[in-house]
Amino acid sequence: MERGGDAKPDGQLEAVSRLRGTRVLLVEDNDMNQELATDLLGGVGMTVVVAANGREALDCLLVDDRFDGVLMDCQMPVMDGYTATREIRKNPAWNHLPVIAMTANAMAGDRDKVIEAGMCDHIAKPLNVAEMFATLARWITPSGMVAPETTPAPVSVPVVGGSGGGAEEIPRGIEGLDVESGLKRMVGKRGLYLSMLRKFVAGQQEAPELIRQALAAGDRETAERLAHTLKGTAGNIGAGVIQAGAARLERAIRENRCADAAFQDELSETERLLDALIAALVVALPEEPRAQSAVKEVPAVNWERFAETVMQLGRYLAEDNSEATDLWEEHLESFRVALPDHWQQIAEDIQGFDFESALNRLREAVAPRGLNPS
Repeated sequence: MERGGDAKPDGQLEAVSRLRGTRVLLVEDNDMNQELATDLLGGVGMTVVVAANGREALDCLLVDDRFDGVLMDCQMPVMDGYTATREIRKNPAWNHLPVIAMTANAMAGDRDKVIEAGMCDHIAKPLNVAEMFATLARWITPSGMVAPETTPAPVSVPVVGGSGGGAEEIPRGIEGLDVESGLKRMVGKRGLYLSMLRKFVAGQQEAPELIRQALAAGDRETAERLAHTLKGTAGNIGAGVIQAGAARLERAIRENRCADAAFQDELSETERLLDALIAALVVALPEEPRAQSAVKEVPAVNWERFAETVMQLGRYLAEDNSEATDLWEEHLESFRVALPDHWQQIAEDIQGFDFESALNRLREAVAPRGLNPS
């Protein structure tokens, strides 16, 4: 596709202003990166839909192609970003859809691979917020295909510093953790940074052992992806030494140097540093606040009115109509209360665009009420 908008924005405010109202598909398997990107992009008036891998992204586009751009991670299970982008480019309807890589690999060869696959640009991980918005603004503009659900807030540039929307104490003084660097990547949002730290503890503590297991099974691809994820997530929180160690592991795995003594030493040292960081975080992190929804008063369901919603949802699901997603989100609280044993599975099916399974689960859930959504 041809390059769009060669003129760079004069500053971050201009870039953010141009992006407000856009709708993008974020293709990313890591929950830390999903939350970070969704928070940063949503905070400036962009709408973000998440797919966990390339296969899900293609399925999503088949039922809903009303996107102004795609942000594509490159290394994912099931289907990686390179393969997914090549499949996107095979469809003439998506030929001009901007696909921008989000990758922790920034060497010239990696950039060439991104372009060869059909992507138009790349955003480096860990994220530099100003560069991210500038890159997005070069390629993505609001098409107006989807009307905004609410009036967008005034455009403002995220500013590092201050409380950033969280009163909890940030753990400081931990060896190997540059808090200021991590907060900068979260544009000063303390609550978001704390969430990233908690997710890092939960998701990365077993990474070295999982790398060993993958290599023992002869699965270098998975081992490389695990090292890649550790590298990116460590960089996001400001754990630079672990990030550098994971980068060396990733390169050694890619170059098939896993049997070398130097690789084993690097893996053991990275594991030691990671264990120490996680142990310190477990002690220092404040207890996660309880969700306020746990004490909310549960509303009653007007079943006569709710039945109309159920029948409409059933029709949308049977027709593979993407309006099912909007209707579900609009009435999510009613479904949660009315179908406490079924709503979560139905939600997962709808979010994964498995409308046939969602319809079958909906029928099962409302059958005791004498309803049969078609």
